[in-house]
Amino acid sequence: MPTTLIQTGADAAQAVDVRGRALVAAHAQIASILGSRLGARHAALLAQPQPVAGGGWAWSTDLPGSAQPASRLGADERAAVQARATALQAEIRALAEAMRGESASGHLVAQMVERALLQPPGDWLYAVGGQPVLVLWGHVAPGTAPPDVEAAPARTPPPAVAAAAAPAAAAAAPRPDAAAAAAAELAAAMAPPPEAPPPSAGGPVGPPSPPPRRWWLVALALVGLLLIVLFGLQRCASAGDAEADLAAQISAAEERNRALQAELQRKQAPQLQCVADPPAPAAPAASAPEPPASAPEPPPDPLAPLRKRIAEAQRCEDLMRLFKQDAELRTKPAAELRKGVLDTLQKRCKDTLISEAKNLCPGERPAQVVPEFVIVFDTSPSMAYSLSKSDAEIMAAERANRRDLVTQDPQRIAPARDAAVDVARRVPRDMSVGLVKVETCTSGARPMGFYGPAQRPSLVDQLRSAQPHPFGPGAGTPLADGIGKAADMVDGVNREATILIISDGEESCRGDPCAVARALAARKPKLKINVLDITGTGAGNCVAGATGGQVFTARNPKEVIDAMRKATQEVMGPARCTAR
Repeated sequence: MPTTLIQTGADAAQAVDVRGRALVAAHAQIASILGSRLGARHAALLAQPQPVAGGGWAWSTDLPGSAQPASRLGADERAAVQARATALQAEIRALAEAMRGESASGHLVAQMVERALLQPPGDWLYAVGGQPVLVLWGHVAPGTAPPDVEAAPARTPPPAVAAAAAPAAAAAAPRPDAAAAAAAELAAAMAPPPEAPPPSAGGPVGPPSPPPRRWWLVALALVGLLLIVLFGLQRCASAGDAEADLAAQISAAEERNRALQAELQRKQAPQLQCVADPPAPAAPAASAPEPPASAPEPPPDPLAPLRKRIAEAQRCEDLMRLFKQDAELRTKPAAELRKGVLDTLQKRCKDTLISEAKNLCPGERPAQVVPEFVIVFDTSPSMAYSLSKSDAEIMAAERANRRDLVTQDPQRIAPARDAAVDVARRVPRDMSVGLVKVETCTSGARPMGFYGPAQRPSLVDQLRSAQPHPFGPGAGTPLADGIGKAADMVDGVNREATILIISDGEESCRGDPCAVARALAARKPKLKINVLDITGTGAGNCVAGATGGQVFTARNPKEVIDAMRKATQEVMGPARCTAR
């Protein structure tokens, strides 16, 4: 089924006429000539025109493959299509030049072929499956005078006509041998010409069909009649009115000769008005010129296999897998194809793109689906306790009022700071990182905002300078408040979000972190909460479980760093994203 490329209005350009008819009306005949003399690619260069109501044309093609204007292709692909179009046009012009000297009819056909390549200014080149196709061909800009059709070079008049035009006195007393010569010349003049007469602008062009056999019989009968007349004239040459009778009979014979030649031409010329179906391309003649050797065959489309893989990826999952894993799709020549796949994912597979954004590298995923990330950092007084002391030891020391025994190095906050700084430095370059500090029951949790890629040094400074709040009235860990304020900073509906809680203990300010997490899971289904539990109390289990997150436990500085990396592995993206 033909693929429609574009529809142009009557005011888009001015059609080139040949003998009163639009050249585009002869598309089938011109394409037949190009196909038989040069090849199918040359015939397909000219888009098929179909008149539309109100004037103008709808342009289509039978070539397989996706179609788009060449101006929308990438630079390399566009240059390749333009080069193919230029090579095909050069070969068509060379054919026209060769046909110009073949005959009077070839002279006109050559002009039709040349004028078919005329186009008004603008982007009228299309790429269909990697092959060039011209639309609005056979047109010039509105108001432009199209080139005139040149007359065929003058030809030597047939010998019979020259003999008939000789003076009557010279023919009044012919000799027997002169009469035979005149008959032979007349037979030669009436023989069908070896080439077709010039076609009309609206008619088809192509090799002429042989004249019907009955016209040869008529021609031979006329020759015999002329011989009889000439023989009779010779016998009565001495009569007084012989000269006048001979002139009259020669004039009548000449008139019949002209009428017969006109009839022969009319019968020989293909009738091209109102042709319903284009004639089948004629087999190339043995003497047909070969395509110019200097025009190389266009190279095959190197991206054809990739185009096929894209076309076969019908489901969103298949298209996403291709986008992530196909190495050829990430090469520079395939940049336009990759952009097209991403556009399709954004329009037709939005949920798939959102869920898979974490598995794409910076530069591959659109900004509106880049996952969000917030660190909830515990700076409550308990983070001053020694990481090496158990909860039982801490409680015993506090009962003995020996807090100095449980605040010895390494403090819990020290490895937490180092691990958080390591994460801040490794976050992908297209992500912003949010920060919420969990302080005391009195001050609650304090959002510090988002830090973009250019503000990473400021984020690192904030984390490095974090210190536990002093013990005193109102001391405690407002964990539920920290979770709620971090959730207010992210979307969790139209893009994925991860909250990482770094804490050493349970909620101690009368909040309910588990209830907050359950409410968030219903309101923000794409939000996940991971917990880095420094002391292994299991306080964050319900929070992570409600949102599909995980809990990572650490009891010494090395375990804190390792656990932090595991908790943020999904945020960092795939390992192939080497450039952060």
